Amino acid sequence: MALDDAINRVERRLTDDRAGWNEQNADQLRDEQAEREAVQAFEEAVETQIMPVFRRATARLTGLRVERLYDRDIQLALYDETQRRPKQSLWYSRADQGKVMTAKLTMDGNAEHPQTLPISELTHEKVEAHLEDFLNWSIRS
Repeated sequence: MALDDAINRVERRLTDDRAGWNEQNADQLRDEQAEREAVQAFEEAVETQIMPVFRRATARLTGLRVERLYDRDIQLALYDETQRRPKQSLWYSRADQGKVMTAKLTMDGNAEHPQTLPISELTHEKVEAHLEDFLNWSIRS
């Protein structure tokens, strides 16, 4: 009987440990899946909402270039052709929890009017409004 009791205690312990590991692993798997879905949602927004607007602008204005940065950012950079470096940019970055961050950046790294919004709210019209605001801002700067 003592041996059976010992086996039962170890069996319960192993079962408890396995259940804890399974729960911990499930959390990690859920987190990884959420991250993959966030990346996919951002990439879909880039292709369907951001890039059509950026392409329209770059087709008409020299000095504007689309750049991908750090595998999570996209920017429309306004280059000063005499210095061959960006002067300002309209920047979008994938943020945590299914959100996108946007800002107007100056060459020295300062951000103007940064905002974070759910990716679902990043519409074609909103990107057009951001671009219009950016172009008006760049003229004044």
